[in-house]
Amino acid sequence: MSTAQTENDWRVLTKSWIESELQTSKTKLPNNLRMEIQIGQLDTRLSLSPCQKVEPFMPAGTVLWGRSRIGLRCASQDARWQVFMPITVKAYGPALTLVSNLPAGTLLTSDHIQEAEVDWAANASPIVLASQEWLGKSLSRNVSLGEALRESMLKAPPTFAAGTKVKLLLKAPGFELASEGQSLSPGKLGEQVRVRLDNGRIVTGKVVDERTVWVSF
Repeated sequence: MSTAQTENDWRVLTKSWIESELQTSKTKLPNNLRMEIQIGQLDTRLSLSPCQKVEPFMPAGTVLWGRSRIGLRCASQDARWQVFMPITVKAYGPALTLVSNLPAGTLLTSDHIQEAEVDWAANASPIVLASQEWLGKSLSRNVSLGEALRESMLKAPPTFAAGTKVKLLLKAPGFELASEGQSLSPGKLGEQVRVRLDNGRIVTGKVVDERTVWVSF
């Protein structure tokens, strides 16, 4: 590639452009995040014509979070080309991390966590901070010492256990009927569960509270 010096200018331009974009979106992010931008290099096999005016742009579906890419296009009359520059956006800030390796299914308590600074953008799953979002929930997978608490690693405990007697609300166009049955699996709020009616019939419905399942026909 014969435009090494020009590429360095583009990298400076790209970083400045990203910083401006991040400032614009600051309202969507916590104020205490410390942003760090790393600009990669273009493919060395490229051979681009000299360009007097290069403009960065955001490719469709791109987010300025973690590993990504920014488009560069020549906007002058002397050349017409478009390339993509690899970038990494890091966002350092306080988070809750695990104090030890823990297996899937562990019910989280305050003894399992501590506060530390992490890169929020290292994973697409949102960071979890508020105690009501994690306290009493269990881990959906094995986790390692130092991992930050994120939504994807948490699951809510069952609303009721398998074998629980539950109330069924049977709804169909024109009528509504209440009945009872026995859950065949643990029920979780908002999720589907199978229930056996007293006559032996098995139906599937949505858990709406700690003892009620809504079945639509």
